[in-house]
Amino acid sequence: MLTRLLLLLTLWIGSLTVSAQDADSINQAAQHPEFIHVYLVTIGPGNDAVSAYGHAAIRLQCESKQLDFCFSFNMSDTGLAPLKFVAGTAKAGFQAVPTDRFVEQYRQEGRAVSEYQLNLLPLEEQQLWRLLDEEIMKGAYWKYDFITVNCTSMCVWIIQRALTGERLVCRNMPPALSRPYKELLHEISAHSPWMELFFNIRLFSRRNDIGTPDAKMVPDVLAAVWSDSQIEDSAGNQRPMIVGSRTICQQAVALTSPLVTPRMAAWMVVVVVLAAGGMLWRKRKRNV
Repeated sequence: MLTRLLLLLTLWIGSLTVSAQDADSINQAAQHPEFIHVYLVTIGPGNDAVSAYGHAAIRLQCESKQLDFCFSFNMSDTGLAPLKFVAGTAKAGFQAVPTDRFVEQYRQEGRAVSEYQLNLLPLEEQQLWRLLDEEIMKGAYWKYDFITVNCTSMCVWIIQRALTGERLVCRNMPPALSRPYKELLHEISAHSPWMELFFNIRLFSRRNDIGTPDAKMVPDVLAAVWSDSQIEDSAGNQRPMIVGSRTICQQAVALTSPLVTPRMAAWMVVVVVLAAGGMLWRKRKRNV
């Protein structure tokens, strides 16, 4: 709740008990392009199923109000989260973490962190912060889906919602984004054939689906696509989506492709059992 009140005050949402002079001051400051900075943050992959393809977040920074948070879409933190992830029943939602703490977590894991400054208008930056704030207050109400509702697709979704009368024009989409999921998995799983096998089993009946590019982009692919994309207004004027980038910390953990470990074998057994159960259930349902 404290985070919400700070954001509401900073972003001039007028239901708080501030003086008219203070409200005008905040409103005037918020119109300046440097009042809020927005970044796409990408985190490098890890060596387990949940982190195999990296992570994405949105950083919002307001230096004058000393606010700096990373908003990321995560599965709810419960003891059954890994099992629910495999079963496809996990719930997820946006969470906000102070940027320094967010980055340090991944630095300690040895995973790369990079950020890309987005070229949004002041009103769009305010709208994005309001939308993220509203999502946080709703909690983990989304049904997490590895191939449609995930950390990267939700970053794309909420940023597109924040664009006011404008649209994102993506010039160069990687060919793999227009192919079935099984071909995309093959391309992004070069560091771990076992991860490719795991997720092919996990997706069993959806491996041949095409899906949409927005849902299929892993964090590094999204950063590359947006680096060559434009924001277009209603008059056809365009400006770059990304205006700067930097690497905060380098990838330190080695990405390995070991033989099947007991943990990986156990997860594969669970996935196979769930997949078989799902097919039997659908077969029985058709025969009823």
